[in-house]
Amino acid sequence: MSETKNSEANASAEGERMRSIRKGDVLLRLQDGGVWLACSGDSLPFPADVDAALEEGGVTERDEEAVRKFLDGKERRVLIAPLFAPVDAKPKINIAKDSMSVSILVSPPTLGGLLPTADALEEQLRRHGAVHGIDRSALEELCRNQLFDEYVEVARGTPAVHGTDASVEVVVGTGGRKGPVEDEEGNVDLKSLGIVNLVRAGDVLAVKTPAADGVEGTNVRGGPLGAKNGKDKPFPSGPGTGVSEDGLSLLASVEGHLTEINGRLQVLPIFEVNGDVDYSTGNIDFPGSVVVKGVVRDGFEVRASENITVNGTVEGAFLIAEGNIVVVGGIRGVGKGKVEAKGNIAADFADQATLSAGGDILIKNALLHSDCRCGGKLVVSGGKKSQIAGGKIQAGSEVVCSTLGSEMGTKTEISVGALPEQVERREFLRKELQQTTENLEKVEKNIAFLKQTEAEKGLDDEKRAMLGKLTRTAYSFKASLKELGDEAALLESEMEKKRERGAVRARGICYPGVSVCIRGITYRVREAFKFGAMLYEGGEIKVRSFDA
Repeated sequence: MSETKNSEANASAEGERMRSIRKGDVLLRLQDGGVWLACSGDSLPFPADVDAALEEGGVTERDEEAVRKFLDGKERRVLIAPLFAPVDAKPKINIAKDSMSVSILVSPPTLGGLLPTADALEEQLRRHGAVHGIDRSALEELCRNQLFDEYVEVARGTPAVHGTDASVEVVVGTGGRKGPVEDEEGNVDLKSLGIVNLVRAGDVLAVKTPAADGVEGTNVRGGPLGAKNGKDKPFPSGPGTGVSEDGLSLLASVEGHLTEINGRLQVLPIFEVNGDVDYSTGNIDFPGSVVVKGVVRDGFEVRASENITVNGTVEGAFLIAEGNIVVVGGIRGVGKGKVEAKGNIAADFADQATLSAGGDILIKNALLHSDCRCGGKLVVSGGKKSQIAGGKIQAGSEVVCSTLGSEMGTKTEISVGALPEQVERREFLRKELQQTTENLEKVEKNIAFLKQTEAEKGLDDEKRAMLGKLTRTAYSFKASLKELGDEAALLESEMEKKRERGAVRARGICYPGVSVCIRGITYRVREAFKFGAMLYEGGEIKVRSFDA
């Protein structure tokens, strides 16, 4: 029907009517209620053009004799249907069963019939109940291109959009590095495996994409289409975690080891090693407490900002804690390991070990051939032997054991009172106090001079700036003097307390070969004694009863 675009049409109040049809040199026209055939060329009209014009114009009842004369060229213009009733274009509305789309099939008009218009077709849609999603451009295209005898979709409903469920993405690994790292020179430290998965308070562990609400739809009849809202998904939160204020992030609430247990993220302030510290775990460095359920093997390190507990033994290893250290199985230092705590150290035994504690050292059985230093007391008690034999012992207040030394006269050195580092610190503080005092005096002299000059003749900008700088320096020196003085006084008080109660006590036997130093006085045991205590009295060390 594309050739209908060449039709000559006249406008009327009802709409556009198809007044004429041209096929080649053949013109089919409706005039004065009748249908005429005319030929505009000099040659005979083609029968095919005539048939096409008649078919398109819907002229089924006609004067065949008149048509034959026209084809024979006997008549150049002939009336073939004196009385012709035009038929308008007719739409057929098809609404889908789910009411989500509408199609229109328009049957073409006959000659003189009304052509379809977008307004008329839209009105027909509304009469059939299609009120939503009408595609005006599709209606206009149908009419403009006269798409007859084929279904054209002209309306579509708005489908409901179901909401999406929330999703949670874990943004940090939960298993640690678990492998050595090669440095720039190609060296690999097999003891550094990164097994600790450290996170800090406030670190983001997981993020949530929130659930989206559904959007209701509408079918072509204007009916609502329900939509499901998305479901929320909780965070896999466990101890040591918390949700952010906006609810979209899971945060670490404490500093510690991040792990996943039974599908939940947990930040543990205590790091547990279920077996030994060896090449399977590497060294441990954790900002909290560490519990080792097995053995700490030779050459490995365990560091903690709080406490360390080892259920097995420590074999030539390095343990360093800001808090306390407990070694249930005992310490075999083999002359190279070191156990250091700012708090207390407790162990079943220690052999050829180096121990350093800011507080007390508590050994249950034997302390053999070890180098020990503690700020408080060193006690070897509670076991079958409870013996100190060999090595060097330095304790801030006292040393207590059952057996001191050995029958073989093993050299055992014990010093009680201020530790060497305390003496060194006291001397450092004294020197700093003296130097700072001298510097303050010099600054105050310069300040006094500048103030006198200011009072007499004033100061220029440079000297006024110098006065301000010197004044600030003086405040800084005074603050330093107070801080140094407070520390020195506290240290002196602690050292004095240790001088007063310094003692070495042996509940059982003390053997020859033991030397004891208290307040700078050394006493060597030459004869064994039982249930005794070595105390400082009147400038010398005397042996008294154990509980004296």
